[in-house]
Amino acid sequence: MPRSRRGGYQQPANPAPVSGPGRLARRTDQGQPVRLPTGQPYGARAALQAQQQAAPMAAAPPPGPALAPAPAPAGPLPSVFRPTDRPNEPITAGIPIGAGSNGPAPAYPDPNSEDPALVLQALFRVFPDATIARLLDEVTNRSAREARQANRAGPSGMARRRG
Repeated sequence: MPRSRRGGYQQPANPAPVSGPGRLARRTDQGQPVRLPTGQPYGARAALQAQQQAAPMAAAPPPGPALAPAPAPAGPLPSVFRPTDRPNEPITAGIPIGAGSNGPAPAYPDPNSEDPALVLQALFRVFPDATIARLLDEVTNRSAREARQANRAGPSGMARRRG
């Protein structure tokens, strides 16, 4: 009876490189082999081979999922050569220099502000710390006391007598 060829060790036609154990281990992911053109002037082939061996190319990344195509624009694209829709608006509108509105309000107060409460608020937003919160409370309470005293003083600037 002839022996079946299905069982036992099957030698692969194109075996994958396998590294040895321990000290015999070698890298098996070296990427592309060195490819050299023919017909180069004397010495150019050796220089090109040295360059390719010094910095081997990485292996190609595995193919990922295909990206969906970009959606088509909803309507016709506007012409950049048409007249403006806002003839009275300065060209610097929306930026923090020049004429026109200076854009949206900044997220943080001006760091050059003379008001320490504004500076401490901005600092607390970036670094929420108990010490900064305590300083902010002290400055805010002091400002409120000064405002109450100024209101009691009246228009002349002198404190009114209670009487």
